[in-house]
Amino acid sequence: MPVVILPLVIFAFSTGLVLSYMAVPFRDVPHLLQLFLMTNFWAIPITYHWSMVSDPTLSLLVKWHPLALLLAPIQVTLQSGSQPSMAVTTAAFSIAIVALAAALVLNALKRRTFILQI
Repeated sequence: MPVVILPLVIFAFSTGLVLSYMAVPFRDVPHLLQLFLMTNFWAIPITYHWSMVSDPTLSLLVKWHPLALLLAPIQVTLQSGSQPSMAVTTAAFSIAIVALAAALVLNALKRRTFILQI
């Protein structure tokens, strides 16, 4: 189970780092984050399976949403009790690594001037 949760932990760290750098100059980020999280909770298949969406276009959008791909290994493990496929795990790790790379680049760019903005 820890290997399945690792992409989510990496993504959460990366997102937290990016949002902390954005929240200082842009004070509305926490409020916009609440709206984003609330809409994404119902837009991505957290509480339901993506196959429950009947419209083919919406089904494609829900299935390939980056956060849905990030949560897919956990859902497979919890819902079916089996190990997720390599494709699902690779997609989750890919999204987490891209988010981590973006966060580290932002950290390298903003680290020296961040204290001046507080």
